Amino acid sequence: AGKSPKSTPRDKGEVRQIFDINTADTLQLKSVYGIGSKLAARIIKFRDGLGGFVHADQLLEVYGLDSLTVNRLLDICFIRTDFIPKKININTADEKVLSTHPYIRYRLARLLVSYRFQHGDFREVSDIKNLSAIEPNELERVLPYIKTKE
Repeated sequence: AGKSPKSTPRDKGEVRQIFDINTADTLQLKSVYGIGSKLAARIIKFRDGLGGFVHADQLLEVYGLDSLTVNRLLDICFIRTDFIPKKININTADEKVLSTHPYIRYRLARLLVSYRFQHGDFREVSDIKNLSAIEPNELERVLPYIKTKE
């Protein structure tokens, strides 16, 4: 009983404003058919946890966001080519800070801190390849979000 009516698909003739997915607010996200308040909040929470979206595919990782809705969203949003995500310094962050990132979580955070303890600071971000327990696809996902220097 106090629910607002669902949004309906937009007229073909209506001009929709395109927007940057990394700066979008809930109002802009809710303008996409299939995205309500909860999904809009989830998209923003995931984006903020990541440090920003670097690939459109990452939208498929938002819980409850199906591929049809992602495609509708991608029709009117973009990721700036010069976008630089928020990065975590893997030489100074502790396990707790590292594990808050969706792509690092507890297991990798523990590995990073243990490696640092045994071998000293990482010289380059690519040095995390030295961790035998990190899968190549996991490595590719996390690289845009980590740094070794301030």
